[in-house]
Amino acid sequence: MTLLILAEASDDTAARFAAFAESRGIEAVLASEFGSVEVTITVERDLRHRCVILADGRPVTAILNRGPVGLSSQRSSAMRFAAEERYAALWAALALWPGPVINRPSEYGFPPRVDPLEAAMLSPALQAVGAIANNHEVPGNYAYRVDDWSQLNAATVTPHEVVHVIDLDESRTHRMLVAGTRTFDVSEPGYPLDAARYAARIQELRRWLESKFVDFAIITMLSSDAPGGALGLLEISPWAHRFQFESVEDEVYSALLERLGW
Repeated sequence: MTLLILAEASDDTAARFAAFAESRGIEAVLASEFGSVEVTITVERDLRHRCVILADGRPVTAILNRGPVGLSSQRSSAMRFAAEERYAALWAALALWPGPVINRPSEYGFPPRVDPLEAAMLSPALQAVGAIANNHEVPGNYAYRVDDWSQLNAATVTPHEVVHVIDLDESRTHRMLVAGTRTFDVSEPGYPLDAARYAARIQELRRWLESKFVDFAIITMLSSDAPGGALGLLEISPWAHRFQFESVEDEVYSALLERLGW
């Protein structure tokens, strides 16, 4: 049985998950280029289809998808075109393949698009936090650039730079990690989320993520001191990194393997 992990070569989380799987006797192939992955999709006239994915020539049993691979290093336009064609083929294969895939690509994107603004529409008790702005008029102590998600000093945002600005309170900032069927509170020490109070909101978010085929993600949120206060959504990302869940790293990897059938 072969576990295929699609990730960039620099993805330390993917590498550690591969090592964890192998320590459990599971053969893991970490693919950062298309050379080690082969996909075949056959579609009949009646739309019946068959999809086969091989890793290093061996049939794949399960897949952890950590995003597109083999795109960033292409220099010439011809090489980029070829890489993007392979990317499209892999997107289709992962969407159609009948086996278990964590963060399966679909019509919602590759990787899946998980927007706090969309999630906030699930319930009045969920609210997107912060504001998108291109000036200094929005107050806040935390900002990141919208086009590449890099963190900025909120006080030194340049004119006309489009940023997401938030006024953060460390004592009310929390992180929840979704891994397979389990949810982990990975907030900073001393600032756990009141799980009982927000249990219904967390379940709503989980169902929403499941509807987008996302089963490995990290949610950054703000709690409220007000009675019946809403849960603020700062960021939802399918790029959970191990430094964000070091205290429960082995438990997270076990939950992912369980989701994949081991």
